[in-house]
Amino acid sequence: MSLSIKGTEEATDVSCLPGSRTPSEDRSGASAVTGIFAFDHGDFEISVVSDGYLEIAEEIFTPDVAPGERIEVLRRLDTVGSIVRAPTNIPVLRVRDELILFDVGGGDRYQETDGRFLDNLRSAGFDPAAVTKIVFTHAHPDHTGAVLAADGELVFPNATYFVGAAEWDYWMDPDFFSKAPEAIHEFGRGAQRDLGAVRDRTVMIKPGDDVVGGIRAIDTAGHTPGHLSFEIAGNGGLIIAVDTATSEVIGLEHPDWHFGYDSIPDLAVKNRKRLLDRASADKTKLLGFHWTYPGLGFAEAHGTAYRFVSAAHGRQKQDTSR
Repeated sequence: MSLSIKGTEEATDVSCLPGSRTPSEDRSGASAVTGIFAFDHGDFEISVVSDGYLEIAEEIFTPDVAPGERIEVLRRLDTVGSIVRAPTNIPVLRVRDELILFDVGGGDRYQETDGRFLDNLRSAGFDPAAVTKIVFTHAHPDHTGAVLAADGELVFPNATYFVGAAEWDYWMDPDFFSKAPEAIHEFGRGAQRDLGAVRDRTVMIKPGDDVVGGIRAIDTAGHTPGHLSFEIAGNGGLIIAVDTATSEVIGLEHPDWHFGYDSIPDLAVKNRKRLLDRASADKTKLLGFHWTYPGLGFAEAHGTAYRFVSAAHGRQKQDTSR
């Protein structure tokens, strides 16, 4: 497995990462890419393209944690005041004649601090029209919001969309708004808009199904009822863990802690621990959507929990800055 940094010397220097900015910057000033982390894994060329970051209230990360313990943990995240700035890392895979995205980011429909993916994708040398497959890991707005452009046209006009059948059934249920808590109704409206826009281009999948040879869906329900992670074959294994563990600090070091946006909290904990047990025992690399860019590393057993060991070490490969 070879690792590289395109256009930056240090993957962990957040100031030089795509989409990085201070909260005071406006959307138009944050689209330039200064570095893309890329690596080869088996038959796949994988790039991690940023969509910027989310601003999430600290209590969402630690809803049932004592204030003293919360302060200590949040100190190790990118916390400003009472807000955690959570990265958004979108894997882009090229294999043979396929260009595959795992989620598409929030576009202009979620927060002011995300929505950088399309500009960063182009700056990295990828043509949106060349995308052949888009895999929706789940239908939260920071993962599906960029399906449609402002004019209502599809941003990725030639793609086929893969969606977990359980995820689709949950959000697209005609009775969703009478069944679901009011707190997630806005998420539901976004999911129905985004999934509905690609209804005629969608392939339903379930755990154990392959997207293409070498990409297999894994059941990690809990964050949402149909949340899927994906195992990428080759080089000792790689799992795109998405939001199974929302933070590499909290999710790995405190896998029993709940996360405020988990739909089924106890199931989320169960599947998080199951995935981390497996990845730790098998020394399988993990790639997290909201982990410190580029989000690639190992879960190493540490007492009754785990610690994150970054695998994001490489050499300067190619300058893709504009």
